[in-house]
Amino acid sequence: MVLSKGIIKPSSSTPPHLQNLNLSFIDQTAPPSYFRLIFFYESSHDHLLSRRPELSTKLKHSLSDVLTQFHPLAGRIIIENSCVDCNDAGVEYIETQVHTSISQVIENPNNAEDMGNYAPMDTVGWSSTKGLVPLAIQVNFFDCGGIAIGVSISHKIADAESLVSFMTAWAAKCRGEAEIIPRSCFDLTSRFPPVDLSLFASKAQAPPETTKKIVTKRFVFDHEKIKALKEQADSQIKNPSKVESVVGFIWRSSMATLQNYETDKNKLYIALQAVNLRKRASPPLPEGYFGNAIGQAMVILSDEKQEEDEKGYPLLIAKMRKAVREVDSDYVKNMENGEEYLKQSSQLEDLWLNERNSLDVCMFSSWCRFPVYEVDYGWGKPLWVYDLIS
Repeated sequence: MVLSKGIIKPSSSTPPHLQNLNLSFIDQTAPPSYFRLIFFYESSHDHLLSRRPELSTKLKHSLSDVLTQFHPLAGRIIIENSCVDCNDAGVEYIETQVHTSISQVIENPNNAEDMGNYAPMDTVGWSSTKGLVPLAIQVNFFDCGGIAIGVSISHKIADAESLVSFMTAWAAKCRGEAEIIPRSCFDLTSRFPPVDLSLFASKAQAPPETTKKIVTKRFVFDHEKIKALKEQADSQIKNPSKVESVVGFIWRSSMATLQNYETDKNKLYIALQAVNLRKRASPPLPEGYFGNAIGQAMVILSDEKQEEDEKGYPLLIAKMRKAVREVDSDYVKNMENGEEYLKQSSQLEDLWLNERNSLDVCMFSSWCRFPVYEVDYGWGKPLWVYDLIS
């Protein structure tokens, strides 16, 4: 049940010299989609249910305060001009009452549509005459006293690290520890200058809109299963990580399934893994760098049957590890020359659009190293953080 819906604006106006933010070329080429997280907090801290009015006020006031430090999030994205109008228009803010308990939600998390009720809806269509809304917040108060805070942020302006830095700063404001909030750096164009995207428009025909239903599945790998995968990979690769082991397993399983049903023997299999560029650059990107700083590690395999013995899986992980390590300072330097990088990217896009029936692409990303479980608003760390795929 929706209790209220409105706009939260920054507590102080953005100075004139900060009211126009040009998008870096990485932001320019980011998908016009939103990604969403939900932070679930249990009710065992200070009887949260009885403090709902107080908590509501505190969340709103602290959000208003922190937006002065993250002023682009309260503006509007003007895609055609590749900029953010930092006009203090505000963020979408919703509060709801949920007539169930948090434990019931967490014990049955497999229905993505139900989980979507606890975060602002997929906001691709959110727009006004002044541009796209960068950020929306939904605070859910459960009958048991628990709270879930859902956030939806535009990928045109932020990546995962940017979102976590904002949520961490908001939480610090809410619990009265504003002095620990690091300064954010929004001047991304100094490293990744914007480019004229019209010069790199693909000449290939865009694929028709699909009528197929998009399916979201959740698979849980427990400690013992991950340990077994790591041990299997360890025969050929030194100290495989949890992410490497699971990514390799999923990709190999996907290829094996397709090879059993596909008749096209010229198929190419592509794996793309998102890589954080911040510490891989030389010099490293500034502390508090806010925006998209993501590269893509890529592995391409032909349709030749993958080895069925125990070597096939670890060798696949080795290829992925090599690709990730190649996202290094030279890779970032190449990206800093946006025009040259986009020439290469447009060639890949043409391959995808012209040969899409002969390609299978798997895209991977990981939240494992992001401190999402440190986001504490003053009533404890989250019991669970859920990533909604938009």
